[in-house]
Amino acid sequence: MSLADFRQDGRLGYCLLPEASEALVGLHAQVRAKLAWGFEPWREMDLPGSWWPHLGLFWVPESQEHLISKSLQKLREITAVSIERIGLLSFLGPMRVLEEVELERTESSP
Repeated sequence: MSLADFRQDGRLGYCLLPEASEALVGLHAQVRAKLAWGFEPWREMDLPGSWWPHLGLFWVPESQEHLISKSLQKLREITAVSIERIGLLSFLGPMRVLEEVELERTESSP
């Protein structure tokens, strides 16, 4: 797990990046294929073959990055998380959860 940041339109976005397992990437591709949704060019990470697993955290204006520096340091120290559910979000109009799936614990789960 690692912290990633990216810049877009004067804002900084932050997310945690879990390991991109073949099973997780395959699941994402299957869901997208079944839904047959169009892809938005500005969402490069959502294009077929380009998606990467991520846990979106928050956006902050670039001018206010200094206000969250201590929180960012704590986030950089996170190396593992337990994922209890995954969701499919729509960003067309207001963001909304379209589907949410509770995950079963496995032997490798804490």
